[in-house]
Amino acid sequence: MPHKLRKIRRKRGSRTCGYGRVGQHRKSGSKGYRKAGRHKHGWTYVIRYEP
Repeated sequence: MPHKLRKIRRKRGSRTCGYGRVGQHRKSGSKGYRKAGRHKHGWTYVIRYEP
């Protein structure tokens, strides 16, 4: 069953949108996991290590 509202709609008016006041969506979980960003910020890894 789909959600009623998307996350940004649920967080309207909440100031930090669930990311906290100190780190603000900048920690290691924000980088993307596994094969995320292989054509963008992970491209240097592809050139160097992938056959």
